[in-house]
Amino acid sequence: MEWSHCPVCGGEQSVPHVRFDALAFSRCAACGVVYRSFQREALLKADFYGEAYFKGRKSGREKRFEHRVRKGMSWLSDALAVRGAGGGSMLDVGCSMGYLLEAGRRLGLEACGVDISRYAVEHCRSLGFEAREGVLDRLPFEDERFSVVVMKHVLEHTPSPLTALAEVRRVLKPGGVVLVAVPDLSYWKGWWMRRSGRYFRPDELGAQHFVYFHLDGLSAALERAGFSVRARSKALFRRAFGWPGPLEALRFAALGVWQALANSLRLRRELYVLAERS
Repeated sequence: MEWSHCPVCGGEQSVPHVRFDALAFSRCAACGVVYRSFQREALLKADFYGEAYFKGRKSGREKRFEHRVRKGMSWLSDALAVRGAGGGSMLDVGCSMGYLLEAGRRLGLEACGVDISRYAVEHCRSLGFEAREGVLDRLPFEDERFSVVVMKHVLEHTPSPLTALAEVRRVLKPGGVVLVAVPDLSYWKGWWMRRSGRYFRPDELGAQHFVYFHLDGLSAALERAGFSVRARSKALFRRAFGWPGPLEALRFAALGVWQALANSLRLRRELYVLAERS
């Protein structure tokens, strides 16, 4: 199987980025996004995202549940700050073991999840959440249902990111906010260790990932899908009611310095973008 067009800008010109016997990635000459351009055969088993995926080498997720919930609350607080209002409903696309759903519940949101894994969906339901099986390009929810949608490390898993973002826009209310986190193509290991690092190898993340974004490429994809980018890093000044307190100002300043340093030294592993439905 081969892909000849960039899935973000549609460009047909590309340069080789890295190649293995089982698959290859190319870099779009127009927008710089890296995408899977060749795959010899199916790399994932039908039950790849079953119980073993969540309980195998990733068993630490269960031990760190509370830590991940607190981190999720911080992320959702960013989305609510951009939206300019609390409350409402949220959808976690790729809800996994329900960390963000629990974070949303603690923040007073109606929390719903969707995942390709039946095991993950059933686990989230056992925690009392509404969760449905579904895929990125056909979300099983009605139009304009949610105030916030979170896509935490899922957009890189589809060969059609613009279709997935169009689906997110469909289920968002006018003025709703999407939070997207993906691996950063500019991270030094992903850029300089293309054959030995985890990003592209067919026995590692390369088997699961189709697209790798840089910051401008992710922003452009969101804008093409009908969103207005409101924040391009975690250094977000949260204005809720009146002026934020000194601790919020300190948090914002520290994050701003770290983000600038990490970006210049290629230490940022994750892109973090918030966008509003136009």
